[in-house]
Amino acid sequence: MSRFRFVVSALAVLMILTLSFTSAGAQALADEGIGVNVLDDPAPIYPDLWESVFTKTPTFRFTQYNDVTKYCITVRNGYDENIVYYTYKGTATCWDGECKLTPDIALTGGVVTYLNDTKGYYQWTVQAKEGPGIWTPVQTFVDFMLGTSGFSSSFNVNKNNWVDANGEWLLTTKGQLKNSGITGEYTSALFKKRINDNFTYTIMMKLKSVDARHFGGLIFNGNGLLYNPVSYPTEKNVWYHGIYVVYRNDQKAAIFVWQGGANTGGLPWTTCSSIVPGGWNEIEVTTEVDTMYVKINDTPCLTFTHPMVEETGYVGLTQYRYSAETEKMLVDWATLEVDTP
Repeated sequence: MSRFRFVVSALAVLMILTLSFTSAGAQALADEGIGVNVLDDPAPIYPDLWESVFTKTPTFRFTQYNDVTKYCITVRNGYDENIVYYTYKGTATCWDGECKLTPDIALTGGVVTYLNDTKGYYQWTVQAKEGPGIWTPVQTFVDFMLGTSGFSSSFNVNKNNWVDANGEWLLTTKGQLKNSGITGEYTSALFKKRINDNFTYTIMMKLKSVDARHFGGLIFNGNGLLYNPVSYPTEKNVWYHGIYVVYRNDQKAAIFVWQGGANTGGLPWTTCSSIVPGGWNEIEVTTEVDTMYVKINDTPCLTFTHPMVEETGYVGLTQYRYSAETEKMLVDWATLEVDTP
């Protein structure tokens, strides 16, 4: 008798759990029916939450639902769910419990772009076809981003995608970008497409210095928001978030980390004998997760483990001058290559 009561109780628990699981999830597509068991519905694998893709026609990966091979991928805008870019139905390639499907429709919302929240942010979900007109429920949408795989700016004709954050960055007749600085301020230019993940950022630049303390270089992991730190009243218009890699003509280089408007560390001025005083210098920064490697003229100079800051990801150019006299920074070219998966 007790055994009978145990079986009945177990069945009751199973029924409650089943009802609980099948009632979860969002609404199905109109006229497409509903799934049987949310726990068995296909689950997104790639792109994962806030992950970046680097092609407009990404291959979506997800868990297989039973032995189904027909699936529906829905992609919408990450800020306005009323903007649906596409609903794509097709036959997936499945193996060992995982499926992949590549819609032949491009993501038309662009890449993540500075001061334009609607560009580059997407959400996606997947449904499995259970029968004629019957699909599993729409699961929670997963946020992802379309990032740029890099850039190559020669500055011969234009400075496309570069914006002046502070000061004027002008094209010269020799095909270079020139900035004359502002006394007591960080002048800067920003590349307006967001750079995500690991990358190599390289610039060819020259400093024409009056004051030996004059310096310039590049910025990464920045947000472009200008800020005057209270603790450093002589250093105006730094980026609220940003890692600065700079050098001087006395053959010294340094790293400054500005985080939340405060200078939180970095590396002090360090001798780098490969720097050409007053001449052209190639500055290369390679990031791997939270470690950065700096080469100057192809010679290793600095290595630093840096903080990971959310809501950043923009790179830039910068110089700082103490003197009231004009200090010039010239940039011949800038390139960046993302280590895409």
